[in-house]
Amino acid sequence: MGTFSKKLQKVDDIFAKIEMFFVIICGIATIGLTVLVVVDVAMRNLFNYPIPGGVEATELILPYIVFLAMAYTLHTGGHVRVNILYDRFPKPLKNGAEGLDCLIGFAFFGLLTWFGALHFWESFRILEFMMAAIKLPWWVGKFSMPLGTLAITLRFALRFIHVIIGDNITAVESISAG
Repeated sequence: MGTFSKKLQKVDDIFAKIEMFFVIICGIATIGLTVLVVVDVAMRNLFNYPIPGGVEATELILPYIVFLAMAYTLHTGGHVRVNILYDRFPKPLKNGAEGLDCLIGFAFFGLLTWFGALHFWESFRILEFMMAAIKLPWWVGKFSMPLGTLAITLRFALRFIHVIIGDNITAVESISAG
């Protein structure tokens, strides 16, 4: 393994820790969301008094569950792939297809990151609040999109570099082989 590959692996390891931190946030958000919904439903049915802003609060939490887990899922090979043709490709064509996949993913999620950041920034700048029983800031929920899409954009960039240098050891190959 060359010096560049070692440095790239170190960056990859650091980024994997960041992805794991995001997944932990997703888990905490999922548990929090579940508790919030259960308590809200129980209070609504038992006392005819739901949690004020409970439904709106779930709308702020849910995007974190969705967006923050995307890069980790890509890293572990958890996204749905149709490998009917890919498995029959010779190695050079597989590398080309993987590289093209990384470029398209990088461009797509890069655009989502850019426009999500603009959308978040505008909401933050004007201090946008939800119309709910209590004041809930919209920008808190909108922050999850640019954060999560930036992470998956960077993961696609790292994967592309691995493909270019011929170090194409991806979760996809280990899953297909197993």
